[in-house]
Amino acid sequence: NDISCSLVGSEMCIRDSIITAVDDVAPVIEVSAPEAEVSVGDTVYIHKATVTDNIDSELQARVYLVSASGILYEIGSAYDGFVADRAGVYTLMYVATDSAGNTAIVSFSITAEVE
Repeated sequence: NDISCSLVGSEMCIRDSIITAVDDVAPVIEVSAPEAEVSVGDTVYIHKATVTDNIDSELQARVYLVSASGILYEIGSAYDGFVADRAGVYTLMYVATDSAGNTAIVSFSITAEVE
């Protein structure tokens, strides 16, 4: 806080203070979990996330996929789904960051198995 005092006349001092608010609260991501287990070749549907924040009013989650082969893809927020094209574990991540730089991450693991 910066505080200054200015003399007015000969007897009065007026104090001005500047208060800076600090936002250290991360956004909250709400999203339904996808299927936890699927068969190879199945489509895994990506649910739309709702993001709320104590300061910012119009946040969206970015969606990322780590494939069963370990490749990271940014699939955006309007993507409907992906095909589990090989056996293994896929990780779906929703990430939201507010204007103060606070970040929230919600992730789900999806296991694809050969039938």
